[in-house]
Amino acid sequence: KRFNWLTALRYVARVGKIRTVPDSNDEIRKRGRNTIHPFTTCSVCKERSFEGLRFRCIHCECFNACERCEGSLLDVHTPGHVFEIMAESGVLWQHLPCGTHVKIVCSEGHQPRSWIRRQQR
Repeated sequence: KRFNWLTALRYVARVGKIRTVPDSNDEIRKRGRNTIHPFTTCSVCKERSFEGLRFRCIHCECFNACERCEGSLLDVHTPGHVFEIMAESGVLWQHLPCGTHVKIVCSEGHQPRSWIRRQQR
């Protein structure tokens, strides 16, 4: 069945107040410690698919920095730009485009079974 704008139910927003306590810097760094950001290149040091926190400029279309280069952002990027700190990669692995070449090196802290079998031989 095809979607029809004329017969679709109108969207009703459900807005409520949720009080959240912001994470401390230490908590954010711990959460992002083992995160890998595939398909992302640090705009400062040019490292690809880096690990750790990712700093994404919300003003620029494509400016990302890895955790190691965070300290040099004031020297290498436009002053006053705001960065989103990403502790998770945001990649939904089950939704990768068909034909994407992926090498799984770790899943939930464990190596793939095929690697473990090879190492035991």
